[in-house]
Amino acid sequence: MESDDLEFYITAQALDESLRVIGDRPSLAMEAGDDMVNRLNRLRTLKPEHADKVLIQFYGWVYEHLPRYLVSDPTQVPNFQYLLRRVSAEVGPYPGD
Repeated sequence: MESDDLEFYITAQALDESLRVIGDRPSLAMEAGDDMVNRLNRLRTLKPEHADKVLIQFYGWVYEHLPRYLVSDPTQVPNFQYLLRRVSAEVGPYPGD
């Protein structure tokens, strides 16, 4: 495995773990904004051919979890909105939009 492949894998795993934590505690979404932007940008830099795929997976995760909080705890919705706006502005919008 090349070093870029290994770094991509480790960064993707770290991003996945951060998303799991935010899923459990959405109040951390605002604090995690820098982390998300940095990791998403790093993944896109390491493997530009996977740039759209990385963003699609991120946005898919958010849209999968957001409805649960719309019903169970609407006070957490602004945290997800902040994260979406931040990633869209600094990494990119959903591919194709």
